[in-house]
Amino acid sequence: VADDAKEEECSPKSICYQEGTACSSGQDECCGVIHASLECECANMGDGILQYMCFHLEACMAPCVEETTQEVAYFPTWAPTIGTTSNSKLSNPDSSSLCPAN
Repeated sequence: VADDAKEEECSPKSICYQEGTACSSGQDECCGVIHASLECECANMGDGILQYMCFHLEACMAPCVEETTQEVAYFPTWAPTIGTTSNSKLSNPDSSSLCPAN
């Protein structure tokens, strides 16, 4: 690389040459997808000094979403319905299992 070539490093506080330009670096792999781990933007730090201001993308912080959805049962399938004769304690609670009155 020639001495006069401007080579930029995409990292926090690295010198950059055009305000507003952006870059990304690093790799995070999750859920079968590769994401950049760091994103930077060239900003004027005052007195004409340009540096990259960066933030971590954290794309892999969320859990993976499965492509197939599964039905979730909110109630056990064995729970009897009201009025059945089997397991009458669950289907017809007696007064001792209810909340006491004040």
